Amino acid sequence: MRLSRAVVALAIAWCVAFPVVGLWAQLHLFADGALFAYGVAAQDGWAFHFCNIPTRAAAFLLTSVPGQLWARLSGDAEAGGALYAALFFAAPGIGLAVTWFADRTGVIRLWAAASFALLCPLVFGFPTELWIGHAAFWPALALCWTVGGGWRWAGAAAALAITACSHEAGLLWAIGLVGLLVLAPDWRRALPRGALALLPGLALWAGLKWLVVPDPYVAEVMARVALTFADPWNLVTSLTVTLLAALAVYAAALFLLERGGWPGVGAAAGIAAAALLVWWLFLDPTLHAWARYHLRTLMALAVPMLAFLAALRARGVVEWRRPPRWVPVLIGALGVTTLVQIGETAKFVALWRGYVAEVRVLALSGERDPVLGDAEFVSSARLPARYERLTWHSTTPFLSVMAVPGLAPPRLVVDPAANYFWFGCATAAANASARRALPAETRERVRRYACLHRR
Repeated sequence: MRLSRAVVALAIAWCVAFPVVGLWAQLHLFADGALFAYGVAAQDGWAFHFCNIPTRAAAFLLTSVPGQLWARLSGDAEAGGALYAALFFAAPGIGLAVTWFADRTGVIRLWAAASFALLCPLVFGFPTELWIGHAAFWPALALCWTVGGGWRWAGAAAALAITACSHEAGLLWAIGLVGLLVLAPDWRRALPRGALALLPGLALWAGLKWLVVPDPYVAEVMARVALTFADPWNLVTSLTVTLLAALAVYAAALFLLERGGWPGVGAAAGIAAAALLVWWLFLDPTLHAWARYHLRTLMALAVPMLAFLAALRARGVVEWRRPPRWVPVLIGALGVTTLVQIGETAKFVALWRGYVAEVRVLALSGERDPVLGDAEFVSSARLPARYERLTWHSTTPFLSVMAVPGLAPPRLVVDPAANYFWFGCATAAANASARRALPAETRERVRRYACLHRR
C-alpha cells in the first residue's frame, strides 16, 4: 500500500536524520544533555546524576557507559562524548531495524514505523531517557507477539528490561505490553512467556530502586518534577498548535476545492504549506525548544495507543477497509505533519547552533565576572537576549565546557539565575582529584563551581 510505504520511508528518513543532524548541531548538549555529556567526558556520569535516577539505568548503560569507556581507553574525552551522542541519536534506527527483522506479522513493524516517524521528532534534541525506552518497546512487542525459540525469548527479556529500566513511563509500557499479549493468536503460550520475559526487567528495576538511595537534595526536586509529567497542559505547545492549525487549513482546502484524488490533495497540501511558510517567515514568534521536554507526556500516552491498534490489526480483530480515495488524503495529511516537524526542527537547530557558538566565544574570551564567586567565571547574561529561549540555567557551565574544542575553556560560563545544582562539592572534588581524560583544569573549575553552591 502507498500509505504503508510512505510511513516506512518517513520513519527511515527520520532515523537517518536523527544522528546526522544531532551530531552536526550538537543537540546532545541541549538542556540536561550538557550535564550528561560532561559526565561522560569526566567519566563520572553515574555519580553526577544517574545515581539519583537508578531505575533509568538502561539509558546510562547503553549510551553513557560506552562513551566513558572509550574516553578512558583512548584518553580522548571529546571522542567519548561523541560516541555517547552517536549511540543516543542512533537508538531509534536500531530499534526500528530490530523490530523489522523480529516481526513475523508484517503489521507491528508498520505501526512501529508510524511511532518512530510521528512521535520521535516531537522530542528530538531533548535528552529524555524515554527515547531509549521507545527504541526498545517496539522490538519487545514484535518478539513477544510470536512465540519462537529461546533466542526470541531472550531478546524479548532484554528489550523489556531496557524498556522498564529506561523511564517510569517505560515501566508502565512494559507491563502494558505483556497485557496486550491476550490478543496474540497463540496467547495461551505468548502471555505466560511474555510475563516470564518481563520478570528480569521487573527484578532489575526493583533491585535498583531498593539498593540505590538518591541524594535527598535531588530526590526532592525529582518528586516535584514527576508531578508535572502527567500535566495535560504539557500537550499544549507551540508545535501542537501549529500542527493542528496546519491540518485544519489542509482539511478546509480539501473541502473548498471539491477536487478528489491526487490533484485535490496536492493543491490542498500546497495551500497548507504556503500558509505555514507565511507563518514561519513573517508572523511566528514561537520556538519549539523547552516544550520538547513537555511532549514526553504525549509520547508516553501515544505509544500504548499505537501498540493497542497494532495488536488489534495483527490479530485481525479490526479490519480497516479504506476506500481508495482516502489514501491520497491520508498521505497528504502525513506530508503536512512532516512539514511542520521539519520546519520546527529547523528553527530549533538554527538558533541552537548560534547559541552554542556564542557560548563558545564567551568561554574563550577574556571576560570575567568575579561577582559570581570566582575570577574564572563569566556570566551568561552577557549572551544576546534572543537565546534566552534555549538556556537551561543549571547546565550552562557544562555546556561551556563541551562546546569548546579540547574541553578546556579558560572561563566557565555561569548562569546567575541558576537555582539548582546537580552534584555537591564532595562529588566534584573526587572527580577533580581522579585520573580522567578530561583536562584537570576544567574539572577543577567545575569543582569550585559546585563547592560554591553545594557542600
